[in-house]
Order: sequence, then C-alpha cells, then structure tokens
Amino acid sequence: MDTRTRDEKREINLANENEEVETIIEEMEEAKGTVYRQAMNEKAIVSFTLGILSIVFIWLFLYASPVMGVVGIFFGVQGRKEGKKTVYGGNGMATAGLVCSVVGLVVSLVKIFVWIFA
Repeated sequence: MDTRTRDEKREINLANENEEVETIIEEMEEAKGTVYRQAMNEKAIVSFTLGILSIVFIWLFLYASPVMGVVGIFFGVQGRKEGKKTVYGGNGMATAGLVCSVVGLVVSLVKIFVWIFA
C-alpha cells in the first residue's frame, strides 16, 4: 500500500507536469528555427534581380538594359538604407544588386555608344 500523503502525491504530479512542460518548451524552441525563416528585404531582392537582368539583357534587349540598371541602382541604394534600419538584413544582396546594376548600366551604355558611333 502506498504510504504517501495526498500532498506528497500532488507535489510529485506537479513535478512531473513541470518536466513535461519544460520538455515541450524546449522542443518548441528547437523547432522554431526550422519553422520560421528570416524575412528578406524586398528592395534588396528587386535590386539583385534587376541587376542580373540588366547584365543578361545587354545581349537580348539592349535598350531595356540601361533602364533596368538605373531602377536596380535605385532599389539597391534604398535596400542598403532599409537594411541598416530594420532587422530584415539583406545588405549583402542589396550591394550585389547595386554592383550588378552598375555593371549592366555601364556596359550597356558603352555598347550603345559603340553601336551608334561605329
């Protein structure tokens, strides 16, 4: 026969429940990193995309490339400013988009001038 008092049994049950709750909390903390992903700076993504497209369009659509380069530069500068102020980050992607946009703009303008004056 169990010789424990009612209070002792209640304390044991509470201790078991606390351990279960702590285990659930630990599992939730471990799963949180896999379930949630960090949001990205949209302006950085747009800048990077337009920078890559401005380089690709040098050979496909020559006159669209400088437009994409200018818009990509605008979004790259805005993305870098926003990345410093918010928790979203994306400074690296904004910088890469800025560089790609500048390269696409310069190369496309040089190609247009060579094509016009040659």
